[in-house]
Amino acid sequence: MSMARSSCKFVLVVLGLMLAFAHCAKAATVQFGVERATTALGTIEGVRVRMDWPDRAAQGALELKARIVDAGALGYRFREVSWRCALEPVAQGWRCAGPVHARGAARSTLIAEWQAGILRVSLGGASGSLAVEFPLAVDGLVRVRGKRMPVAWLQSLLATQWADGRLTSGTLDADLAIRARDAGGSEMVGPVVFDDLGLDSVDGRIAAAGLSARTDMNLGFLPDATRLDLGAQLGRGEVLMGA
Repeated sequence: MSMARSSCKFVLVVLGLMLAFAHCAKAATVQFGVERATTALGTIEGVRVRMDWPDRAAQGALELKARIVDAGALGYRFREVSWRCALEPVAQGWRCAGPVHARGAARSTLIAEWQAGILRVSLGGASGSLAVEFPLAVDGLVRVRGKRMPVAWLQSLLATQWADGRLTSGTLDADLAIRARDAGGSEMVGPVVFDDLGLDSVDGRIAAAGLSARTDMNLGFLPDATRLDLGAQLGRGEVLMGA
């Protein structure tokens, strides 16, 4: 098993033990820290987790703080991340929902659901959502699903491949799987569907408006680079390309 998957699973197992302990105890305060954990999407550093479950309470409180959350291959890096949520038991697992914020970033709602050996973390609301599923199974795939996501969420990723490109409008749906590459590193593969996509370049030579497209994405996280391959089927809309 890779170190990336091992680090992620260690954190999930410890969280599971915390939940089991809190469920059995009359009252509990449990906390732990992780200096660095690595997943297929990036790294997280300086993690501190605290869980409080008052005596006879129907729910507890979970607080997670991280010094750095770094998904550099995707173009994202956050500092001083803080999430506090109400922790409650649900059928075959647990659910925790609450506000999350980081330095310089807009506040949002983060929901974590642990059921049947899978941790599902989702972010967003009425304007769109992004969910990541982390299975405990050794051969389980990490899945990334987006629904009506504003394409603006991908601007940082676009900048890693096309510095002069700007996303101006549109939404997308995605169903992606992250898997290890035989040659090293990992890759994120699957369909991405764009609706009403708008984009342009800084020099004005490339532009698109009202574009619908289905792409088969392969985003490779290589040891020394990030590679993006898109096989697109274009639908309605306009594309302009100048000399």
